[in-house]
Amino acid sequence: MKKQSMLACLLAIGTAACAQKAATPLKRTAATPYAETITAAKLKKHLFIVAGDEMEGRETGTPGQYKAAKYIIEQFRAAGLEPGAGNGEWEQPFSLMQDTLAQSSIQAGGKTFSFGQEYYASVKDAVSQQLGATPAVFAGYGVATETSDPWKGMDGSEKIVVLAEEDGAKKGAITDKLRNAAGHGAVAVFMVSERYNLGGRGGSRMRRTGLYWPMMQTMEYIPNTYFVSPEVASAIFGKQWPELVAAAKTGTTPITGQVTALEFKKGTEEIKSSNVLGILHWYRSERRIRVRDGALRPRRRYQRTDP
Repeated sequence: MKKQSMLACLLAIGTAACAQKAATPLKRTAATPYAETITAAKLKKHLFIVAGDEMEGRETGTPGQYKAAKYIIEQFRAAGLEPGAGNGEWEQPFSLMQDTLAQSSIQAGGKTFSFGQEYYASVKDAVSQQLGATPAVFAGYGVATETSDPWKGMDGSEKIVVLAEEDGAKKGAITDKLRNAAGHGAVAVFMVSERYNLGGRGGSRMRRTGLYWPMMQTMEYIPNTYFVSPEVASAIFGKQWPELVAAAKTGTTPITGQVTALEFKKGTEEIKSSNVLGILHWYRSERRIRVRDGALRPRRRYQRTDP
């Protein structure tokens, strides 16, 4: 009975001690006043403003983003922060790029093919290009094997090289194919595939890139690559696509044809944006060393620290 009473007392004392410890207020620091301003009501207010219709989605480089930046600067200033972008400025400017396809078409065999309908190309990776009547050469799968080499003796100089999509028996990296075509002087590459079902997806998403950082261009020459439907290939060579596939499998290439005209015209726009930077000065404990009684002893001193 005594043991049970003693255990109950110990539990009670421990519970009280824990409760007392939990109730002990946290040590205040320089950041405490700022932390105390963060409340559910204020967070909701700022969220509803920044995510509101007036900010228009805040997409980078748009008036909505500029409005959001202005609002954040106002809040930083009201909170006592100082400009952090240098020279007394709040905003750190930077630029992004965006490419947009203005116009594109392919003409062959008396037909005109539209971008996003019968073919497409990477608006970011391809460069503006305009060709008149240009010879074309079909190089099969563009992969050399023990029995055949579609590149052997082929003159692709100033021609459009047309390649079939590789099948399971003839694997080859597309980059290697493009390098081979470039090495043979191709001005463009048409990659034909029955799998490319564009379904009229020629809308703004295919005609405009996302925002990207300006980057140094590689010195390696890679011709524009257009992913085309079998119908385009048939118009170029005057043969049905199954005939061309059979020729690719048997190695009876190259086959010659002609593209009447090709146009790929794009524009590049510089999108200006900025980061909003604010400085919150804080205090830290700095250890300083002094000599006393012939020994090195640390001494703490609190001071304001600038970034």
